[in-house]
Amino acid sequence: MSQSFNSDNKEDERHVVHNPYDSLFKAFMSNIAVAKDFFALQLPADIFQRINTDKLFLCPQSFIDNHLKHKHVDVLYRTEFDHREGYIYILTEQQTQSDPKMSFRIMQYVMRIIEHHQKQFKTHQYPLVYPLIYYVGKRPYTCSTDFYDGFGQHKSLAKELLTNPFPVAQITGVDEQKLQEHPLAGALAKIYQLAYARDVMVDLLKLESFFRYMDSQGHADLLISVVQFLLNNLGKGDAEKIITIVSHMVSKEAGGNMLTLADKMKQKAMNQGLVQGIQIVAKKLLAEGMSETWVIKVTGLSSDEINHLKKDLCETQH
Repeated sequence: MSQSFNSDNKEDERHVVHNPYDSLFKAFMSNIAVAKDFFALQLPADIFQRINTDKLFLCPQSFIDNHLKHKHVDVLYRTEFDHREGYIYILTEQQTQSDPKMSFRIMQYVMRIIEHHQKQFKTHQYPLVYPLIYYVGKRPYTCSTDFYDGFGQHKSLAKELLTNPFPVAQITGVDEQKLQEHPLAGALAKIYQLAYARDVMVDLLKLESFFRYMDSQGHADLLISVVQFLLNNLGKGDAEKIITIVSHMVSKEAGGNMLTLADKMKQKAMNQGLVQGIQIVAKKLLAEGMSETWVIKVTGLSSDEINHLKKDLCETQH
């Protein structure tokens, strides 16, 4: 069965041919002999010479957004380009006027084809995809098919940004002086580095200049986020030490906020422990055959919570 994709890029197994033009195009392009002749006629000569026409395989998938089915029909052929697996994607343009959004839409479909290929063949490699618009309007097609034209006067910059290898900003190997020169971004890198520190407490002391800068610049929210991160991810029983160290690096007001945060987190942990204890008791009562109504009355848990515990019990017993 063929597959189509809606605008959220989700597969939809219903693919309907909407009009006689669609039916005609599908009928012709589903024939391998027609496809070979079509590619010989319509593809640029240098591209046609690089495909293996003896290895053309019609794919059943459609990649058009569902709300555009009345405007377009597409056909996908798998083949080889210079002995490398790839696809030729043909999208019909049935509107009487050119579509200025077509180049963007084509790029979306190409990405979907690549994603589909990766899932189908369980590979991380990208297949080659050659898209072709088959325009059936009576007036010449005038809109640009260059994706980068959509960026207007910034076309050159867009090409530079999107066609060159993406940079990777790493937290390791960064010059310490540069981190000091950019104390906010530097603090973020140094805090992440703590996760790999042999002694978190020792390395935490090295962050004093960053903490003092954040405090002096009024970034109390960032300081609180730092402390939350440290307690949730690196505390390992040292919550009080962490709070004490950081609070002594900053102003009295900021330190007070951290102590308040620590108290709230302790209270939350205690509450969670209490709830877990009540749930354990409720499970034992249910396991002993006590009625659901009685367990709710004794523990104060809701009916939904009791039902969830009963489900857990059933799964454990089976």
